[in-house]
Amino acid sequence: MPAGRHLGATHRIPGSAQPCDGTLAPIGEGTRRVAQPRPSRGEHAPYDREAKKLCYLIGTSFVRQGDAYRRYYNEQRARLDASKRDWIPRRRHLTALRMTEKLFLAHLWLVWREQLGLPVTAPYMDNRDDAAPAPRPWTMVDA
Repeated sequence: MPAGRHLGATHRIPGSAQPCDGTLAPIGEGTRRVAQPRPSRGEHAPYDREAKKLCYLIGTSFVRQGDAYRRYYNEQRARLDASKRDWIPRRRHLTALRMTEKLFLAHLWLVWREQLGLPVTAPYMDNRDDAAPAPRPWTMVDA
């Protein structure tokens, strides 16, 4: 269960309507990453749902369009296909799509700050040790 979620005294067997008589226990050691929980009725999402939807639509538009961002998506997808074979294809697709969206947002931020004359720092992804440097914003657009 995600942090902050509470389970009632009774719960059901995953994928069925049968009640479970066991108790939930963590598997393995250490912390685990989980997806953002969908808010229950009456709860507010801890993130901007509209912004998340817009980012997804931007990413799918890039994948359909077939430009430099599509090539970046294809590179990331191929890398994930080789390194994360245990993931289902949908998860690899969504991860590569999210990486493409983040690259676009980083480029938008850099170009915006340059246009306003504000100081620009290197994007986060350039400072990571486990990744190749990201392409520059102006290399992603046609001349």
